[in-house]
Amino acid sequence: MNSKSVSIGLLAIAVLSVSFAIFQYIASNDLVKENNEWKTKYEEALIDMVDANKRIEIMKMDLEKTLKESETHRIKAETALLELEQHKGKKR
Repeated sequence: MNSKSVSIGLLAIAVLSVSFAIFQYIASNDLVKENNEWKTKYEEALIDMVDANKRIEIMKMDLEKTLKESETHRIKAETALLELEQHKGKKR
């Protein structure tokens, strides 16, 4: 082989090497962008989860309040029913 073909071979290897490096750079940028998108989605999901937990706690407190009110109304109704029965019993 002469020096001209060695130079052409080395030039071809250099071009292939630079092409491969550019390809790898582009691919790594795509991975970084994809990773950032997933990171953003993950953070949004965490925020949504925290908000959902807050809503659940508020609903739980509302439910407990409603249950207490219901219990109070039940006791009042039972008391009124007993008074009514006693009143009816006295009339007879």
